[in-house]
Amino acid sequence: MWSQVLRVFNHQQQSRLLNHYFLGSWFVMLFLISGYLADINWSSGWAIAFSLAVYLSYAAIYLLPAYILTILVHRLLVKFQPSGLSRFQTFIVNSIAILLVVITNILIYTDGMVFTIFGFHLNGFVWNLVTTPGGIDSMGSGGASYISVALILTGILLTQTGLLLILNHGYWKRVTRKHHTPLKIYRYLLALFLVLTLSERAGYIMGDIYAYGPVYTTASAFPFYKQTKFRTLADWLEIDVKKRNELKVSVESGSLKYPLRPLIIEAPTKPLNIIWLVAESLRWDMLDKSIMPASWSFSKKAHRFTRQYSGGIGTRMGMFSMFYGLYGPYWNQFLAERRSPVLIDVLREQDYQLEMFTSAKFSYPEFDKTIFSHVPEKNLHQDTQGEPPERDRINIDRMISFMENRDKTKPFMTFMFFESTHARYYYPEKTKIRDVTLDEINYLTMSRESLAKDIDQIKNRYINASHYVDIQIGRLLKYLQDTKLIDNTIIIITGDHGEEFMEKGRWGHNSDFVEEQIRAPLVLWIPGSGSGVEEGISSHMDIVPTILPWLGVKNDPSDYSQGYNLLGQDKRPYAVVSDWDRIAYIGPEYKYSIPYKRGALYHEKVKDRNDIVISDDAFFFAKHQQDLLKIIAGMKTFRASNNRSESIE
Repeated sequence: MWSQVLRVFNHQQQSRLLNHYFLGSWFVMLFLISGYLADINWSSGWAIAFSLAVYLSYAAIYLLPAYILTILVHRLLVKFQPSGLSRFQTFIVNSIAILLVVITNILIYTDGMVFTIFGFHLNGFVWNLVTTPGGIDSMGSGGASYISVALILTGILLTQTGLLLILNHGYWKRVTRKHHTPLKIYRYLLALFLVLTLSERAGYIMGDIYAYGPVYTTASAFPFYKQTKFRTLADWLEIDVKKRNELKVSVESGSLKYPLRPLIIEAPTKPLNIIWLVAESLRWDMLDKSIMPASWSFSKKAHRFTRQYSGGIGTRMGMFSMFYGLYGPYWNQFLAERRSPVLIDVLREQDYQLEMFTSAKFSYPEFDKTIFSHVPEKNLHQDTQGEPPERDRINIDRMISFMENRDKTKPFMTFMFFESTHARYYYPEKTKIRDVTLDEINYLTMSRESLAKDIDQIKNRYINASHYVDIQIGRLLKYLQDTKLIDNTIIIITGDHGEEFMEKGRWGHNSDFVEEQIRAPLVLWIPGSGSGVEEGISSHMDIVPTILPWLGVKNDPSDYSQGYNLLGQDKRPYAVVSDWDRIAYIGPEYKYSIPYKRGALYHEKVKDRNDIVISDDAFFFAKHQQDLLKIIAGMKTFRASNNRSESIE
């Protein structure tokens, strides 16, 4: 077989073969990116023409780096042997071509899979997921997924190798001997590529000038799409540009100033213990008497918050907002400076015994370098052996054992992160409360069609997992009640963020600021503080400002957080939720997200509380402009220096 790949060609024949190969790979790429067409708005001729131009041209653009590198290697070898390449040199050139195209195919296939399921492209979050210890494990991939990875990689490699072999055999061997026709064909193809590229550039420019939504939808659907801004030139040419109600922000990093003022602390004579329980992806409606009966029963004598919003749509910013009480975009700076939250600083100063448990890893996200960076490593307990339900059970055993054997002359703070509710949603068979479930979740072979068909069974797995987590919480609550520890212990039960099951078109989290992804339950027990149900907006950022006064901190919450005291008189007018690139206003009636990274390709619409886009957003901006500007200003509040700009057009 390889004898065909190793045929000795003169440099013109090899060039033609490479051109044929990359043309064939362009057709393969068209197939790989066809899934993005499902997210395109086909409402007008303009939208259709622009979308097809992007589709056809970007299939070539994705292959362009591989093509250029291959041609450069070929030209370099020809320079040293102009009469024709040797077998080994032919092998090198062809192998490089196949390898680079295979890598490109894999990247695009992976992006398509991520975009289909989660609604975002390969980005900093995905890179962090791959490169951070524990990241891949956190996805909960099963054996079928790993087998699928191997099969897909093998299939792509065989496809590309087979394509080159076909082009280098039989009929195509005769084609390469014809010197003029192939050259004419590729001249025409190059001209077509330039026309398509210029057309889609022009289409985007005009769409941006007239704020035409379908153009933005198409641009956002294709990975690595490069924007072309024309508004400044349009103003100079006196072209009437439609003004958009849109907030623009650019925030540069500066050193932290956290807290803003030194803490004033009068340590209580009888300090309260703290137990902080967080379940992965636990959304608010799981706190139901039929799904989580132990937590539900406990919530009736505690404070329960029915419209609790996480500070993020992923674990990183959800947990960050919980422990720091700050907006998610501060994460990177706190990680860089290894800065622990004020809460942990106060607990250590008051000589609390600290024991933290997780059934995931403290390294992903990097909580060992942020939230728990000042907690000794010996007090950070993670267990990655066995399935998540077993880890959750063992960690609750360990937590109870710690409380049994602690120094009873000192207060304690302990934390537990449950992993069973993370996809693939784990539970022991004997504890399930929903019978019809999907046995195996394979990320690599999922499509929108298969998700739509299986989503109810996937959600049943999630419900079973939530019920199992409640069993473990119930064990802990029973111990606290039996030992009377509940009488002097603050207890927090919540989720890091929510989880969507195609209610708004996606599965999981980290894709959009829809209710299903951003709302979590919150049950707060503070001895002597009463009980009740709060139906107004509350946030994970409010937890620390509620707890620290019970530890004797006299400062106003604004000195160390952007949250409110949940038990105070002031009520939160809106919540703030972040992801890797955006920060969102979540109000009583409307939502709006703002990109805060340069080059982010988002053109958001105002949505109502039910995540339906409203047609006229002028009223929203007129009424809420100051709130939006306040959020942006808040992104520099805890920085010693910052360059900032914001505007509403």
